[in-house]
Amino acid sequence: MELFTIERYEGDLYSAENNTEKESKNLAQLLEQAHGRKRSRECSNYKQEDESTVESAPVLEALPKMTKNTKKKEKRSKLEGKVIKETKKVKKDNLDKSVGNEDDAAKTLKGEQRTLSTDGATNEANSVTVFSDEDRKHSENTKQEEPSGKTSKQTLNKETLEHQMEMTVIGGENKKQKPNAVRRALPKWLANPSFFSSDVNKNLLAITEIEGLHSGLVQKLEKQGVEHFFPVQESVIPAMLSSWERNSPFGKGGFLPQDICVCAPTGSGKTLAYVLPVIELLKHNTVRTIEALVIVPTKDLATQVWHVFNMYVQGTGLSVGLANGLKSLQKEQQQLGSNSFLGYSSNVNILVATPGRLVEHISSTDGFSLQFLRFLIIDEADRLLAEPYFGWLDKVYGSVFSSTESQEAHRSPLNTLTPLKTGKIQRPLQKLLFSATLTQNPEKLALLQLYKPRFFTVSKSKNDTRGTEELGNEANEEFEMLLETPATLEESMYICNSGGKPLVLLHLLTVQGLDGVLCFTSSVESTHRLYLLVKHFGGIGVQEFSSNLTAARRQTILNDFKCGKTQIIICSDAMARGLDVPAVKYVISYDPPVSSKTYVHRVGRTARAGKTGSAITLLHDNEVFHFKKMLKSLKKDRICKHSIKDSDLECLMEKYKTALEQLKTEVASSKKQIKRMRR
Repeated sequence: MELFTIERYEGDLYSAENNTEKESKNLAQLLEQAHGRKRSRECSNYKQEDESTVESAPVLEALPKMTKNTKKKEKRSKLEGKVIKETKKVKKDNLDKSVGNEDDAAKTLKGEQRTLSTDGATNEANSVTVFSDEDRKHSENTKQEEPSGKTSKQTLNKETLEHQMEMTVIGGENKKQKPNAVRRALPKWLANPSFFSSDVNKNLLAITEIEGLHSGLVQKLEKQGVEHFFPVQESVIPAMLSSWERNSPFGKGGFLPQDICVCAPTGSGKTLAYVLPVIELLKHNTVRTIEALVIVPTKDLATQVWHVFNMYVQGTGLSVGLANGLKSLQKEQQQLGSNSFLGYSSNVNILVATPGRLVEHISSTDGFSLQFLRFLIIDEADRLLAEPYFGWLDKVYGSVFSSTESQEAHRSPLNTLTPLKTGKIQRPLQKLLFSATLTQNPEKLALLQLYKPRFFTVSKSKNDTRGTEELGNEANEEFEMLLETPATLEESMYICNSGGKPLVLLHLLTVQGLDGVLCFTSSVESTHRLYLLVKHFGGIGVQEFSSNLTAARRQTILNDFKCGKTQIIICSDAMARGLDVPAVKYVISYDPPVSSKTYVHRVGRTARAGKTGSAITLLHDNEVFHFKKMLKSLKKDRICKHSIKDSDLECLMEKYKTALEQLKTEVASSKKQIKRMRR
């Protein structure tokens, strides 16, 4: 007997008749399901027996079995009719009788179903279903509604197909909709900068209109021929002066001053933007300690910044030191400070240093300390953060926040600031970052531990004539910082045949007569070879500028170039950072730049401080595509494209061939000398 459970349906309590009717329906459905399962199992067993008999008996014996099956089907149909009549009677009786008579109806149904299972045919695989009058009416209605149902099914199929077509597959592409570009989540201070104009010739502010600068500094500016401040200076100088208390080593109202990050084009006056406020805020100090530190990546740039400080520090009582490795370590130690029985005493208030030599002084100079440092200025910050330079940043912070056994620390790092440490006013440290290609990578900037930084950069629109009005990005729109070249720069490119770059360069120097040229190559070796080639060609004042030369030799080369004795300086990218050479009129990229940052720094050696200048790039046919792609990343329009005919270069061929032969012999002899030295 089939085992099953009957779940009693607890209906609504508003009517006993409705409850009994529902319970009888549930009971009938459960009985039908149970007997249907039993019949299906019996049919499956009969099928297996039938298959076995068919395999053993001959084929002719199958015919009488077929007749027997048809007779059994007729008997089954008669029994189905009887069951339908009995179910109708049971439903009518259940409506009139009480709930107690449900057992009798179940017994009659069980008896009928037993006769069906014994007498009925067991060879059918499908189970017999019992239908009521309501089910037949429902089936007739569905037959009448079949045509409309077909149309609805067709529409549903179409919708599902379209939905499947629009579904995006992992690893696939959706052709209808383009994927949204991933938007960088920048910190708020980077996404909402303060803008200033990129044009250094319009809406300039007079030097007397900025409040806070001493009259002595204004007079020195006038002696140097400075009448107006550039936009970056107009923005940064007031921001630095307003964050400090005058005649005090503490911030405004005892608060820490905000750090400042500046991204401005080359030649826009970034050096003077931090030189003037530092001198103004330190000129009243009576104790001589290192309170301002300027870190630059190259020795020549350190010398240049040191000269600018000395130009404006006269008469203020401040002293500026230089630590760039051009002198021995002992001489620099004597200039920076001295030890006595009272301890170490510093001789300078402002120190300009390269990172490598600064690490040497922190590690090996007795008494050298940055405990009283107020200004940490990082010029060309993107390059200094990209290269480790002996871990200079950790060394500087270790010296700034250090303490001795006899003296407590004057300040605490921001990450260890506690309520107990706020009981006394901390000696502040303001960090200032300057670069023409300042990074927007928060991971690199996080190493500096910036405090509530402010970001100054060039305005988005080139036609903006509102000067240095700070246009805050209050709408939180997506901000994309673009690398900028000077607005007064003219750019062009020359297409050269294979191996024809030297001839094109010689044509520009001799036939077109370009003067005040700075020519960049990709390496020190190619710089030396091109210098020898131009030198052997003759008639051109040429000099080589590279790191292989001594500092004194490099300085004499720059002086000769300023005086007009040298027509062209051939150099590598080491000279592309920060150096200010006023005599540069043309910048020629003999080898194309490897990146947009390199290009910006190269062409930034000309068209400085609002003056005009030209940038020329020599390209082979296979280099044009990559150069245009780089210009596209800088959002630049088409630049002038030139080419020189072979007929115009024929007059230079004889001298060029002789110079090339001399170059080959000289290179071969130099290689032999190197081999002898190695032996």
